[in-house]
Parts: sequence; C-alpha cells; structure tokens
Amino acid sequence: MHRKQRKKKRVIRFSIFFVALLFPTFCQAEALAPSASCQISKGIYRENVTHLTTVISLINEFGSDKPTFLFKEAKAKKEFVERMEALFDSYGITLQDHLAFADDNKSEIDAYLSQHQELKQEIEDSRSQAEDLSLQYDQLLQNYGIRGVPEAGE
Repeated sequence: MHRKQRKKKRVIRFSIFFVALLFPTFCQAEALAPSASCQISKGIYRENVTHLTTVISLINEFGSDKPTFLFKEAKAKKEFVERMEALFDSYGITLQDHLAFADDNKSEIDAYLSQHQELKQEIEDSRSQAEDLSLQYDQLLQNYGIRGVPEAGE
C-alpha cells in the first residue's frame, strides 16, 4: 500500500509539473490577438522569402555540384527552421497554436485586416513573392536534376 501511495504522489507531482509547464503556453495562445496573428503571418512569409532567395542563390551557384548544394541547402534549412522557431517563441506559441488561432478567429482577423489595409497588402505581397520563389526553386531543382525528375526505371 505504501508503494501505491508513493506512485500516486509521483503521478500527481508530475501532473502538476506538466500543467505548470504548459499553462503559460495555453494562456499565451488564448491571449493571441488578431494583430499579433497578422504580424506572425507576415513574419512567416518574410522568412520564407528570405529562405527561398537563399536556396535559389545556392542552386544557381552549386546546382551542378549536387553534394555541395545538398550540404549547403541543409544548412540553410536548419537556419530557416531556427528563425521560424524564434519567431513563434517570441510570441510564446507554436505553429500549431498560430494555425488553430487563425482558423478559430478568421472573421476577427479579416475584420482587423480590413482596418489595416497596408498590413494586409504587405502580407499578400509577401505571400505572392514566396509562392513565386517556391515555383522558381522547384523548377531549378528539376532543371538541375536534383528533385522532381523521375529516376531511370521508375
């Protein structure tokens, strides 16, 4: 019986510790406002533009040297992931928190953006630029035979 009580106390302590760790994140995600969500979206697109510009430059420089390109691309991707994590950390949330908030608060975000046309335009421009760069990057990968082209026998 004594062993069961110790185990129960450990479970309770662990549960309290777990809740203490997660509670601030839940509160911050709940406290996220449409203005912050829009700033996060703008940051996401800008980071994507920066990353895609970098990897396009890398493929143009090292595309004919596949091992070197893949090494440098992996390094650039790691730096991109770190910048994205820093963006979300600065708001105390995760990508999933942001997406859930945006999905649950679409009308509030749309209303906010309708009152802040300059920010809306910045987000739309960054999104469009990221999409264009992504298409360009995919095409370059195919042109250099790095990805997207079926191997012989496939």
